Amino acid sequence: MDRKFIISIGSLLAAFAALLIGPSEHLKLPQDSLLIICLGCSIMGFAVGLVFPQALPEICYQVNKLFRRSKEFNNNFSSGMFRFLQGVGQIIGPILGNHLAVTFSFQFMMEIMSLMWLVYAVLYLIF
Repeated sequence: MDRKFIISIGSLLAAFAALLIGPSEHLKLPQDSLLIICLGCSIMGFAVGLVFPQALPEICYQVNKLFRRSKEFNNNFSSGMFRFLQGVGQIIGPILGNHLAVTFSFQFMMEIMSLMWLVYAVLYLIF
């Protein structure tokens, strides 16, 4: 299978899972159902398992297409930037997520996250 297809499917599954984790008020899901939240977490784990292992090879491929340096340099640069930005996200994500969840609500933030996963999947398929 194509990496682009796998990443897009994983992103769409993550968008659906985020709505279950919330659980979304727009889907008329019960707000206190532990079963729905656990199902959403399970789907999210599977979805992220589809996206992240495919992301680094895809980044390396795209960087090698864009830059005319040696393949080894491009791969090292891609891997370093991927890990650096992953670390920055692990630091900023919980802080920003907590602030937004307190300011708005956890359900609303999971709907925003779902929308971001959906937009990413569609844009990734198009471009």
